[in-house]
Amino acid sequence: MTEDELIAKHSDPNPHRPGADEVRMVENGVRLWAVIGTLLCAEGDIDQVMRAFGLIREAVQAAVA
Repeated sequence: MTEDELIAKHSDPNPHRPGADEVRMVENGVRLWAVIGTLLCAEGDIDQVMRAFGLIREAVQAAVA
């Protein structure tokens, strides 16, 4: 799956509040910036982010993409 396909599958722009900071994860509605921030705090530990937000690996990879 390409990065564009991952992004389209797992991210959801907020139709009422446009902007990159308002993009949410399809699976749970968490804002994408929160996933990335947690990944940075976890020093890149994708498994920790998956557990923290209940996401699958592919969704975290989409957030990174």
